[in-house]
Amino acid sequence: MRISFLLHNGYHDGGTIRATFTLAEELATRHEVEIVSVFRHRDRPALGLPADVTLRHLVDLREDSPGYDGDHPDLHRPAEVFPRGDGRWKQYSALSDARIGEYLRGVAADVLVATRPGLNVHLARQARRGPVLVGQEHLVLAGHSRRLRWDIGHEYRLLDAVTTVTEADARAYRRLALPGVRIEAVPDGVPAPALPPADPAARTVVAADRLTRAMRGLVEDDELRAKTAPTALASSERFDPVRIAARHEALWTELVDRGASRRVHSAGRARRHHDIGRAVDALYALKARAGRLVRGLLGRFR
Repeated sequence: MRISFLLHNGYHDGGTIRATFTLAEELATRHEVEIVSVFRHRDRPALGLPADVTLRHLVDLREDSPGYDGDHPDLHRPAEVFPRGDGRWKQYSALSDARIGEYLRGVAADVLVATRPGLNVHLARQARRGPVLVGQEHLVLAGHSRRLRWDIGHEYRLLDAVTTVTEADARAYRRLALPGVRIEAVPDGVPAPALPPADPAARTVVAADRLTRAMRGLVEDDELRAKTAPTALASSERFDPVRIAARHEALWTELVDRGASRRVHSAGRARRHHDIGRAVDALYALKARAGRLVRGLLGRFR
């Protein structure tokens, strides 16, 4: 398969980037894989380049680069395709809308995978017919704003599949009743650490965060610790990148073999769907402008 991931900024660091790089590198042993980063702000990826994976960008923010886009007039015009409800909206622009749309309409891939809600909406609004469209949720549905949850409930209907990192979040997505959209829970893969696991019988615990009351009880209870430590080590195998990649691969292969045409909507239906989305966007934009106007007027009278 030819697989293309759409990522906010593959040159930065963070959990979504690490999870995407880990998955892409494992899949690249059997498939043709690329990662498309919307933004590029540095020469080399902070987390290194996954083996056998192509990484390219759409908007160049490097001031010393010949392809610097910082002076492009569209970079300073607000995004209209990327949804306002996504917390990254202010970083997007008319330029990123156009570049993402050009990529999605022209990419030769069997599977297109977007990695945050705003980019999942781009998939639904701009991707060409043919590829399987997969939206990934690396956070949780309940953590998004009400505005973004509306966008998700409306726009994700044009996707083929949505994957979450927990079964609980998959159930939350299923309650949205997205017709025909496959929803599966697949945790993020975690690369094997350079050091061996700690001794479960050790009496010293080092925590990077905090020890809750429940965790203190676990540390102090020898019998409970003896039972739970091996279980924790065994369950960590669930996050093995090889197993995680195999689960994604099985889902995508099934969707490709079944034929993406099953989820191809008529031009009229897709047009009506997008018109509704744009109308709601316009209402929210009007609401935002009215709010700024009211705040400005109130400020003058203070």
